[in-house]
Amino acid sequence: MRKYWEKFKALVKTGLFHIMGATSINKLIAFLSSIVIVKIMSKYSYGLFSGAFNVFQIGILFNGFGISSATLFFASEKEDEETRRTTYKFAIRYGFLINVLISIGIFCYACWGNLGIEETRPYILGLAAMPLVYFFTDYFAIVLRTRKENKRYALLLNINSISYMILASAGSFFFGIPGTIAGRYLSYFITAVIGFIFTKKYIPFRKTQPADPERTKKIVRYAAFSGGVSALNTILYRIDIFLITFLVADALPLATYKVAALVPENLNFVPASILVVFLPLFIEHSEDRAWVVKNAKKLFFSMAALCGTISLLMFAFARIAIMLLWGPNYLDGVPVFRVLAISFFFLGTFRSTSTNILQALGKVKFNLIVSIVAAISNFILDYFFIKNYGIMGAATATLLVTVIASMLSFPYLMKQLSSKPQIKKDKPETVVK
Repeated sequence: MRKYWEKFKALVKTGLFHIMGATSINKLIAFLSSIVIVKIMSKYSYGLFSGAFNVFQIGILFNGFGISSATLFFASEKEDEETRRTTYKFAIRYGFLINVLISIGIFCYACWGNLGIEETRPYILGLAAMPLVYFFTDYFAIVLRTRKENKRYALLLNINSISYMILASAGSFFFGIPGTIAGRYLSYFITAVIGFIFTKKYIPFRKTQPADPERTKKIVRYAAFSGGVSALNTILYRIDIFLITFLVADALPLATYKVAALVPENLNFVPASILVVFLPLFIEHSEDRAWVVKNAKKLFFSMAALCGTISLLMFAFARIAIMLLWGPNYLDGVPVFRVLAISFFFLGTFRSTSTNILQALGKVKFNLIVSIVAAISNFILDYFFIKNYGIMGAATATLLVTVIASMLSFPYLMKQLSSKPQIKKDKPETVVK
């Protein structure tokens, strides 16, 4: 009994429960917000909002082009404080510049792009500046993580989700889609201001030492690889929505698909929050092959049991869940819900876990290759299946791509853990996180 108590205390010290608790509350509130907004809006209006907001979500996948992951990687190293502050300073400049370009891209697409559903154009235009306020929210949260201030990190997440629920729901009720968008802007702004207050003692306002050009190159290189991997890994639902908007060009089935995907997509926080905590531990022990092998096995078995249980529950209670949460207008989404429930198991157990451990071992090049293969496969399969089978085709394509990516990542990781006498990092990513 004492042995298990000691393990429990060790988990508490890692910040697992602070982060998991905050992430759980954050996702729960975001999920409740989506329920409220769906009920306030008509099905057609929710379809328009989903199509427009999806454009922002695709753009923000490239937030800072991976600078958040790079900051976490490099600023969490055992470097002197001045070097860490130099990293913070470079990150905020580099990341903000990237997000300015993302905003310009969204603006241009809103003005001149072929949108599929023409009514989404003014709403996409209204979302064009959102990557700028989003960046600061994310940046301050990452700084807190590098300082291991898990309580404040957790609080910041919850402030963002609570403010969004209140402001976006109220905005939707009084002003429809424009009010929902305004509520999102305000929630990011409030979170960014509080994040600044929490982290201002770490942010280098004064002049810092000149940045080491070699270190800066490594940061940019790591950011590019990890940012590309992160974007490509999470683009599955986004491509689905984008191609449904473009190929089906009807807000009603778009709303159905979006609602059916809400539960599986939001429940991804469960494996994601666990991996957020354990990724730094694998980084710290990346040179200790025995430790990595032992704990990777434990993590996979645990994730399989957890994700398998959640997937079975979603599959079994899909109809009841949709009926209770959104009503009979969305029951046509039950088959989509069930297919995405199966996809959840493969994504949480094999794809996400393998990707995170490989990232901790510095195998970001392989992750990027797999992500590129998955993204290309997703686009091709989505195009074919949506064109022929509508929203059910989109769900099937997502499942197939998740299985393909899992079959590439998991065996490669097993090979790395079993056949190498010592885990070596891909060049040029020679930095140990």
